[in-house]
Amino acid sequence: MYILTKPFLNGGNFAGDMRTWVQQHLNLSQEEHSKLPTLYVISSHLTSDQYAGLYKAADAYVTPTRGEGWGMPITEAMSMGLPVVVTNWSGVTAFVDESVGYMVNYTLQTAADAYVTPTRGEGWGMPITEAMSMGLPVVVTNWSGVTAFVDESVGYMVNYTLQTVPDDQPWWFQGAKWAVASSSHLRQRMREVMSDRRTAAAKGKRARQRMVKLYSPEAVGRLIAAEHKRLTQLLRSGTCKHCNNKQWVAPPGDTS
Repeated sequence: MYILTKPFLNGGNFAGDMRTWVQQHLNLSQEEHSKLPTLYVISSHLTSDQYAGLYKAADAYVTPTRGEGWGMPITEAMSMGLPVVVTNWSGVTAFVDESVGYMVNYTLQTAADAYVTPTRGEGWGMPITEAMSMGLPVVVTNWSGVTAFVDESVGYMVNYTLQTVPDDQPWWFQGAKWAVASSSHLRQRMREVMSDRRTAAAKGKRARQRMVKLYSPEAVGRLIAAEHKRLTQLLRSGTCKHCNNKQWVAPPGDTS
């Protein structure tokens, strides 16, 4: 078996770390160890030709991934004629199924208890909405754009003071103020998450419900359609006091 990896975060000694883990956790005797298949760990750079040779020498490509946006190595292996053994989850399901590979069952686990961002200010706050969409309660500064969709029913609001942006910040901040979250209140709110997991989980559940109800693509699409209809009727009625156009031109596809 070959394991190909790029060990960015462990000093490049991935093979040694794997051997240490096996010795500590499997407790194999020398005889048992000798019966295991040979394992080769490749952590150095490979050329394109070496990659191709490695794929051709294999019987299958195996990756029990935790999740992929797309999964380039998987598509490479498939392009080289290899069946793939992959987790039946995330982006790979767009192009892998049982006809070309082997789908592995999984369970979803929440890796976080809450999403914490003592932000100085947000226009909207995309990562916050992403966390809420995943059912996480959020611990955020009670200031700026996030207050449009975060409150105590779905998160933990952190007190702040407004301060003038320091002179060493980029020019577009000059003359403005930003929020500085209270560090003591931030610690208190984070402790609330850990000391009362049930309440935190309930907040997270309501957070997801709010995102689905108000900010899902379908919900936003309905709002846009309703606003388009309102503006169309207003322009066609001739009663719009702020419209300069004398003639209304229907958008493409509008036959009404």
